[in-house]
Amino acid sequence: MIFRFFLIAVILLLCTHLECKNSNLDYGSGNNSFLNFYQKWISPIKGGDTCPMHPSCSQYAKISFETNSFFAGYINTFSRLIECGRDRHLYFKILDDNKIKSLDLPENFEPQFVELPDTTFIPVIENFSEIADSLMNNSYYNLAEKYYLIEYFQQRNIRKKKKLLLKYFKTCFYTKNASQYYPEFMKYRSLYKNDADFNAKLKLLTGAKLYHSNEFGKCYQILSYEKFTDSKEEQIRKKMVLASAISEHNWSTLDYELKQDSELFSFSEFNISGYNQQIDNIPFKNPKKAYWMSLVIPGSGHFYAGRKSTGFAAFVLNGLWMWSAYELFDKEIYSAGTTVSFICLGWYLGAAKGASKSVRKYNELQEQQLAKRFLGDFKIYDLFESIAID
Repeated sequence: MIFRFFLIAVILLLCTHLECKNSNLDYGSGNNSFLNFYQKWISPIKGGDTCPMHPSCSQYAKISFETNSFFAGYINTFSRLIECGRDRHLYFKILDDNKIKSLDLPENFEPQFVELPDTTFIPVIENFSEIADSLMNNSYYNLAEKYYLIEYFQQRNIRKKKKLLLKYFKTCFYTKNASQYYPEFMKYRSLYKNDADFNAKLKLLTGAKLYHSNEFGKCYQILSYEKFTDSKEEQIRKKMVLASAISEHNWSTLDYELKQDSELFSFSEFNISGYNQQIDNIPFKNPKKAYWMSLVIPGSGHFYAGRKSTGFAAFVLNGLWMWSAYELFDKEIYSAGTTVSFICLGWYLGAAKGASKSVRKYNELQEQQLAKRFLGDFKIYDLFESIAID
């Protein structure tokens, strides 16, 4: 009787899906009464936030259930439980509450960014640009940004206004995320659309910010179909276009750009000689193959993806749950056998889904390693600082 109650409790904690129309989907949000109960009352008993993943497995489950169907959320939850804490060297690391954790977001989920409110306080100070320059040189970027913008609105000379605006955008590189920076670029670009020199510098600054924010496609889109009259600016543009194509792993675009402009091969920062052969030799693996391998032998798909620890855990867990279900049915304890079979199905399909995901991550890692070799000594900060705005 106790065993049966425990199994039912596990199912409720992991699988119950309650809709909530007004939830705020950021890291760890989502609403599920039973998982909320677990986080509030059960988790502190075992030491609080001890999960090595971010978001934690319970948070991951809440988000998965809310952003997917019940069945998809159910499978994703078991897939994460199998992977939790294993093969950590294959994940990106972040610092969460002074703890190093492995970043693993639910599929089809993007965290929402909240834009900062605009400041309305303008102190009575003269020579804002000189103060802003001093603040910028001492890395007080938030204050410098405000003073440049104040001086811009007070300034009457068009040439000086443009220079102040470029300085403002250079400070915004350090203070704004891409979702805040890009709308600013679109707004101010339209004011001086007939000034080719200003637009060239503004596009380079914006391209650098987008690249730094991993918005490689947008960076390429802004800069790829341009040609700047200033030779130094044109060199910077070409390097950003090349770096964007490489970093986005868009090999067809890279091939197109290199065939269009042979000068790209001369940039010393990049190592792109023999790029076609290197791209053709990327050791890709098949996600579908991993999925079906795990359906035949749970865990084998993870071994195929190079995740031995996770594969072993998937094999053992599935074996134990299948054996438990078989024993219960063999003893004609059908209610418990059905309950265990339902949980077993989660481990089984979760292992297959996780194997497919692991292979996709393996392929991404292979492309990242190739991109890193191609990029060589390229550093966006160095290129950004070389953009002259005087």
